[in-house]
Amino acid sequence: MTISIFSADWRNEILRELATKISDLGAAVHAATSKTTPVDADEFPLADSAASFAVKKVTWANIKATISASLAAVASSGSASDLGTGTLPDARVSATLTADKAFRRGNILATVAQSAGVPTGGLIEAGSNANGDYVRFADGTQICWRTIVTVNTTANAYFIKTELFAATFAAAPRCVVSPITSNVTTITAGYWRANTVSTIAIEFASSVNVISTNTFNCVAVGRWF
Repeated sequence: MTISIFSADWRNEILRELATKISDLGAAVHAATSKTTPVDADEFPLADSAASFAVKKVTWANIKATISASLAAVASSGSASDLGTGTLPDARVSATLTADKAFRRGNILATVAQSAGVPTGGLIEAGSNANGDYVRFADGTQICWRTIVTVNTTANAYFIKTELFAATFAAAPRCVVSPITSNVTTITAGYWRANTVSTIAIEFASSVNVISTNTFNCVAVGRWF
């Protein structure tokens, strides 16, 4: 094609010719045979911004190496916005990323809380006091455990002992009671009798007419909300 530089629309002719070539290239690429998995020697065209956008080529091996280096730099930069590998230590996560947005090693164990049944605090809360131990989970589950020491003084008589839980339940929990003492031979029965949101009562009977100390394990499972 001959284009006169003196033609009033020579620029338009060049642009039309360029558009045609680009369209032909696009059609050729679209009509080409597909390749599902590129290999390192495959080549891709690019416009080199560092060389006045001259047309150049790059191999798939170099593309992979560049992407890999970029991801490695992000993972080791310590930025709170890094995606990394999911193993960022707590010190590298912004303090403004509150627990309601992301849990991590530094805030999994914290006071649990909720609003209208939606957790707003830590994932797990645990503690102990004079009434035993407890653990609370963000979903509302609560477990308390403790030992209960009893003293019987009369043979073949029932005794009742009531103790507090280490943490209060939202409703009366389910309990399991079992003896853990060498004096267990003096007990013919020992079981969960009744409980409230904050107490457990056990009932037991002695088989001998002696004073003996008997120790029971108690585990209660319920909800804190």
